[in-house]
Order: sequence, then C-alpha cells, then structure tokens
Amino acid sequence: MIIFYCFLKSWFFINSDAENLKVMAELWLRYVNFEEREKRLIPFIEEVLREHECRKVLDAAAGIGFEAYALSMDGFEVIANEYNPELRKVMREFLRKRVNVEITGFNWKDFDKHFDKESFDAVLCLGNSLTYLINEDERKKVVSNFYNILRDGGVLLIDTREYFSNGLPKEKLMGSFYYNDEDFSVLLKSKKGPYRYVLYDEITGKKYEEEVYPITREELKKLLEEVGFSIVIEYSDLEEGVRKDAVFYQFVAMK
Repeated sequence: MIIFYCFLKSWFFINSDAENLKVMAELWLRYVNFEEREKRLIPFIEEVLREHECRKVLDAAAGIGFEAYALSMDGFEVIANEYNPELRKVMREFLRKRVNVEITGFNWKDFDKHFDKESFDAVLCLGNSLTYLINEDERKKVVSNFYNILRDGGVLLIDTREYFSNGLPKEKLMGSFYYNDEDFSVLLKSKKGPYRYVLYDEITGKKYEEEVYPITREELKKLLEEVGFSIVIEYSDLEEGVRKDAVFYQFVAMK
C-alpha cells in the first residue's frame, strides 16, 4: 500500500489549490486513516467476501478508491462507484494506471437503471455513507436497489456511525480507527432543524459541512430486514456482536 499513500500525499500538496478540487475531497485525503484501514478494515471485508464466495464486488460509495484498490490487488473483481465528482477525480487519477477497476458515478437511487438484477456477489456501502440520505423513502429505495442487484446468497456490507450517547448528540464524533482525529474536529449540529455534519481542519481552518440524517443502529437493522435480507449479522467496530460504546456498527446482510 506504500504506492497508495505516496500518491495521496503528492496529490494533496500539488493540487490543494486547484479550483476543481473541493474542500471535502481535499480534507478527506488527510482525514481518512489509510494505514489503520489496511490493517483492520480490509482483512474484515475480505474475510466476509471469501466466507460467502464473493468475487464480483460493487463498492457503492468508493470515495477516493482505497477499498476498491485493495480488493482489486487481492484478486477481487471490483466496480468502484462514487457520486461525488471531486472524490471521483482523485480516485480516477490514482486507479487508472494501477489496477483494472471500472469507475462509475451513478446515483444510488438510479442503480436499478444501470445495473442488472443479481449482477453482483457483494455490495459495499461503508464510511457511514447512508447518512447523507435525509428522506426515509429514499433510504429504503436505495437499500432495495442494493438488494436487487445482489445474486441470491450475496451480501451487503454496510455501516453506520454512532452519533448519540445516552440519547443525546455527542459533542464531538471522535475515536474511530477509520479516521485521523488528531488534526480535525467532527461535530453534529442541529438548531431546531436537520442535523449537519461538520468536519473542521484544525490546521488549515477549512471546513466541510453537510446535512445528514443520523441513522441509528436499530433503524438500519430494521431497514435491512424490511427490504428483505434474510440474515443480518451485527458488528461493533468490526467485532461481532453489539457493544454500546462502539463508534461504528457494521452489518453483513445476506440475501
């Protein structure tokens, strides 16, 4: 993975002032903890994929392409989908000369128009990505699309971040191996309206802010079951079972 880290560092320093690189993509290059993801997240994903004999994988929220890159290097056939065009630019620049990964930019709500039914062994939707869907009907539509493009016996690997503590929003969203917390403040704000996720770079003063819906572990599990997944296994920070102090909850949902 040394090549991946070196590329990201060079991209950040060379392109951080380019007009076409938005704040979110710029901050993500430093905020994501690639080394810890390589050590912990990638082995977890691959163990799930191999256990269910998955070869063809759709990364529905590929971001800057780290998981797609790692899986492709380990022999999986991967399609990397990222709707955000700025993140997709970074991913395309890195992946195009290194691995054979098809890159798409489809909206999840339109997956049924772009992918055939039962065309994947596995779908990944990681990094708390579902939180950006505010509307409940949209979330159900999207998860239904994930379900429909999976073959029988296929798996959806999806996660959600724990935004609350004792029923109240956490003052700061910190402490996950997914991210480099040292130089960032991560907040969940609400003033009698929708919640907003705020990523603030303590070094540069730059800020990324987005409206989100803080979907809970219980809500996500219920949604997966309502859509039709026959078995849903829960994990807490990659360990099987439910732990109340977890930062992220992962679900392996089987069709």
